[in-house]
Amino acid sequence: MMAEFVADIGNSGIKLCSTRPRSKPEITRFAGAPAACCWLKSRGAAFVLIGSVNGPLEKTFVRLLKKHGISFRLAGKTHLGGLVSDYDLKQIGPDRLANIVAARKRYKAKNLIVLDSGTALTVDVIEGNRFTGGFILPGLQTMLTALHDRTDLLPRLKARTLKPSIGRNTAQAMMSGCSILFDGGVLAVLDFIRKKRKKRYTLILTGGGPIPKRLPFPSVRDPLLTFIGIRELSCR
Repeated sequence: MMAEFVADIGNSGIKLCSTRPRSKPEITRFAGAPAACCWLKSRGAAFVLIGSVNGPLEKTFVRLLKKHGISFRLAGKTHLGGLVSDYDLKQIGPDRLANIVAARKRYKAKNLIVLDSGTALTVDVIEGNRFTGGFILPGLQTMLTALHDRTDLLPRLKARTLKPSIGRNTAQAMMSGCSILFDGGVLAVLDFIRKKRKKRYTLILTGGGPIPKRLPFPSVRDPLLTFIGIRELSCR
């Protein structure tokens, strides 16, 4: 069998997943469409499944795929695997919907919470076969970038994992402050769900951004979740 290729087009770039029989899946990140398409061409890709939340980048990617003779299919919003949604699906991004569909398909726990950490951090709640809704928070890098973009003197910083401390310079103060705010916000959302719903949940963690270490529910990290969901949503 030939390799299967799935593209997750996000706000900060393109992630490509390549799977081959009896081989470990390969996930590669690209900042732009040209490099992603060259990577696909170098691996002999003939067909790509696509989930996208970035219209301009998707348009460029699709144009280059056509130029290289690579066929593609965009993920839809109809193949939900029996899931019922309380959320307005006209407003949900394909990445979140992919996570929800894949989580329900892959995990046996009745109640699930999916945390996808990237440019934004999304928190989505699944109870049985019902998607009950969720939350959207700014990602850690987004917080740091906003401080730089909206001020004159604050530097541009790259998000990284650290133990917060009282900052002794501007970079330390920004990184520690945003890290505490980010972790505290995520934990507050999970605590809100726990108190309001009074159910036991399993957390499914995905995405390339940071996630707080101490979580109030048992958790599983699944870097392939979005790609698997895109495949499900791309069925015909």
